[in-house]
Order: sequence, then C-alpha cells, then structure tokens
Amino acid sequence: MGMIRESIRTMRYCAPEKKIYIWGLLALFIVDAADATSPYFLKWGMQAAEVGAEPPEIQKWLPESWFGPDAPWHGMWVYALAYCLVVFLACYFRYWMAMTFSKAAINITTRMRSDFYAHIQRLPATWHDRATVGTVMSLATNDMDACRFFWNMGMLLFFDTLYYFAITPVVMGSLSLELTLICLIPLPLIPVIVIVLSKKIEDRFESVQEQFSTLSEQAHESFAGSKVVKSFAIEDRQVEQYAKLSREHQKRSMKLALVQTLQNPALLLLLGLCDFIVVIYGGFLVLNGEMLKAEFVPFFFALMRLTHPMIALGMVIAIFQRGNVSRRRIEEVMSIAPAIVDAPDATVVERPRGEVEFKHLTFAYMPDSPPALTDVSLRVPAGSMVALAGEVGSGKTTLLNLVARLYDPPAGTVFIDGVDIRKLKMEWLRRNVAVVPQETFLFSETISENIAYGLSHITPDPDKLKYYARVANVESDILELSSGYDTMLGERGVNLSGGQKQRISIARALACEAPILILDDCLSAVDTQTEEAILYALKKEARGRTTFIVSHRVSTLRNADTIIVLERGKIIERGSHDELLASGGWYATLDKLQQLEAGTA
Repeated sequence: MGMIRESIRTMRYCAPEKKIYIWGLLALFIVDAADATSPYFLKWGMQAAEVGAEPPEIQKWLPESWFGPDAPWHGMWVYALAYCLVVFLACYFRYWMAMTFSKAAINITTRMRSDFYAHIQRLPATWHDRATVGTVMSLATNDMDACRFFWNMGMLLFFDTLYYFAITPVVMGSLSLELTLICLIPLPLIPVIVIVLSKKIEDRFESVQEQFSTLSEQAHESFAGSKVVKSFAIEDRQVEQYAKLSREHQKRSMKLALVQTLQNPALLLLLGLCDFIVVIYGGFLVLNGEMLKAEFVPFFFALMRLTHPMIALGMVIAIFQRGNVSRRRIEEVMSIAPAIVDAPDATVVERPRGEVEFKHLTFAYMPDSPPALTDVSLRVPAGSMVALAGEVGSGKTTLLNLVARLYDPPAGTVFIDGVDIRKLKMEWLRRNVAVVPQETFLFSETISENIAYGLSHITPDPDKLKYYARVANVESDILELSSGYDTMLGERGVNLSGGQKQRISIARALACEAPILILDDCLSAVDTQTEEAILYALKKEARGRTTFIVSHRVSTLRNADTIIVLERGKIIERGSHDELLASGGWYATLDKLQQLEAGTA
C-alpha cells in the first residue's frame, strides 16, 4: 500500500500534461487491443485450413471465393494479410504512443527542474551553508532523471500492463472459460511478490542515491581543489578515497540489483505454472474432444502473450520505487520554505541616500549557537566610508551580510534610510547594495558579461563597463588577454590570477552604481602599489556612495571616515585613523606591527 500511495503522489505531477497523456493512453489502448486480437487470427486461420472443420463466423461476411480447397492456402492468406495490417496499425500507434509519453515526461521534468532551480535560488544562505554541492547536483540530475523515467517508461509500462491483464483474460475466456479460470489460479501470488520486493527496492535505492550524492561531492571537491591536491602531492590519497566511496556505491548497487533481478524470475515462474496447468489440463480437454485444436493453440498463444506484461510488471515496480524515492528526495528540498521573503507591506525607498544604521543588533546564525554579533549600535551617514577591522571571526563579514540581508537580522535592528530592511522589497534591496565578497566568484562567461552581471534588469553600456574596469585598475590586464573583454573565463575564473579576479569583482560591484557599496577584504590578493591605485580611484568614485570596507591592512583602513574595530562580535573601538592611534588600543597595536614588518622587509 505504501508504494501505491507514493506512486499516486508522484503521478500528481502528470496533471498539467493530462491531455497529452490521454492521447498516449488512447494510442496505447489501440496497440494493446490490436495485439490481443492476434490469437483470433491464428484460430481463424487454423479453422480455414482444417478440412471438414466448421468455418469461423467472420468468414460468412467475406467472399466465398477467398476460401475453400481451391483458394490459395485454403484461405489462410486472408487472415495472414489481415494480421499484417493489424500489426502495421499497431506499429503506427506505437510510435505516437511513445512520442506522447516522452513529450509529457520531458515537459514535467523540465518544469520540475526549473522550479527546483528557482527554489534553490530563493533558499537562505543558512541552507546553502549546510548543503553540499554534490547532493544538490545529484538531485538536479540523477534524481530528476529517475522521475522522468517514472513519468515516461514507468507510466507507459504501468498502463500497458494494466491493459494486457484486462484484455488478455477476456480473449482467453472467449476461447475457453473453464481453462482460463483454472490457469489463473497462481496469479494471486503476484501481489505478494510485489509487496515483498517493492519495499526492499525502495530502501536500497534510497541508500544508493545517498551514496551517489557523497560520491558526487567527493568528485566535485577534488576537481575544484585540484591545485591544492597537486601542491600537497596527495593525488594517490584522493584516488584511494574516491575508490573507497565508489566501492561502497558498488556494494549498495549490487544489493539493489540482487533484489531487482529476483522480480522477473519470480513473476515468470508464476506464468510458467500457468503454462504447466494449460498444457496438462488443456491437453486433457483436447484428447477428450472437449476442446478443439483450433481453440487450444490460440489459447496457449494468448497465454504466452502475458510474458511481456509479466516482465513489464517487474520493471514497473523498480521504476516506480526509484521514481518515488527521487521525487521524495526532491520534495524534501522543495518543502523548505524560503526564510527570507518580502513582508506583506514591503516597500522601497524612492530616492535612496545610503544611510545605514544598526540599533542594538544581536545576531546568531542558529538559535542554539552563540551570538556572532552582540549589541552592535552604529550609524553610518550617507556617502561616508566606514572601515571594519578586527581579528578573524570577530563578526566583520557577518555585519555586512546583514546589510545585504543574506541572513535575516532581528526586526528593528538594521535600517537603510530610516527603514527597517525587513520591510524593504528584496529585489530593491539587493539592487541598491553592491557586494564584493571575501570569496571571489566569477562565472564561466566573458569578462564583460561578468562585469555586467548585476545589470540584468537593464542593457549595460559597454563604455561604462570599461570605465569601471579602469577604476578597478584591471583594464590593462584585460587588454593583454587574447580576446580582451570578450575573453571567455573558465570555471570560477580559473584562467585569471587571484588579484585579477578580485579587481573584476570590484568592477562588477561598481557597475551596479548602487548607493551602498560593500568591499569585504577584496584587496588581499593585490600588491600594495595596486591597492593604493585602486583605493585612490575608489575614493573618487565612491563619493556619494556609502562604502563599507573590510581589511587587515592599515594602509587600506586609514583613509576611511570612521574605523570600527570588532572583537568577538562587539565594537571595542571606533574613530578616525588618528583618533585610534592616539587611543593606543588594538588598532594602534596593529599599525605598529605592520610598520615593524614593513621596516624589516
């Protein structure tokens, strides 16, 4: 019953394509009905060929000259030709049957894959922090294919089997009702086999899919971190780890195959018992004259036609259980409600100035985790530059992530132009806060497309893109490339240096022309001379924009209007460069250490 309930849930996705499925089911019915009539042609042909036998009823409606001793093959050619025409008709509808089921399955999978991708995009950063790329990719590819196979071949074989088991016994009963009732005695064992095997298939397939996700994640990490792997000369260790996971996947797959391969032999064994009964009891009826040879042979032929649906039934069980498991895995993700959504009364600021204010902000990533920020209060005037300093893990990035609402701050703690960001429309907020993250990420597109990435809502001006590349001090590097701005980047910008990737990310953020600009330690991979050139250009370009900059270099921090020092999520110092040096605190110590390092160098 569990498999039936789960299969019905999976079938619900077919509703939008019901018209296509109806046409497919009609074509399938014609195919199976045509196939089921084949025993009649055999019966009629044998009756026509048997001398002295009573001619079949249908012969009365046909010209007499086609039959009899003087007719070719005693008239058997008529039934042979009719059978060929029926086969041709079945083949024609078989093509349309396969096409319609394929079309419906492709449509459903395409829609589901798009919905899944869109849902993943809307899930909060906290979910992405926990999810692995391998699991998500497994769901988007392997599990989606299992669902598609359910909606295509699974649905087709299910109704095909249903039609056969409905039509064939009727044909057999019309030939001999007594023999039909007796030979079907073993068939009630079918549900027993289905129930026993289906649960085992479901559990083992789910185990296989989980291990496949782990295997995919291992492969993704190894490929993405190939340079790290090579630099530590641990290729053999990575190969062994992958082989170990692969062997576990093989082990689980073999356990699944062990159960699946039992289906067809078990079901065909039942059919063999039916064949045995027909041969013994049917032969007895023929020898006693209670059944004609022209009835027994077509009857046995009809029974043999159940071989295909018996095999198909085993396939249906496997396909349905695989599809149900994959659909359930996908739905587990789809059922997660996006944590950050627009409020019912969400609004926008018509003329944003860029003033940002934090009021007694305390924030923890998880309810049971210690706070990453504690009682942070800070007002940043529009158009000013604020630098954030502090040790690793002090809360600098967390504070800036809350401005862009990548994580949801408590109500009444973060404001832009006097409006609680939880009451601002998400699309408006993200377009008015440009971020250069710590971890630079470039897409597998051209350099110009990467710079224009945040301008999807407008047509980018090529001259402006080049201007911001100059501001980020990266244009000279771009022009040295073979195709300049049209250079296609590899995955994550692998064909660029770390400094080039950071500067392109800065150009991308500047091109958005947002009133709030966040630079999260995005100059760590450039040399001091390049850093000074970028900061000078940024100071000029950032006029009128509220700018947050995170850095561990005093040379980067010193030009800010206000410097904030964080320690364990709390503000411990604030002021200008000169004020903080005079106070002799953490910032002053940092400055002395870096001057000492510079003098030593």
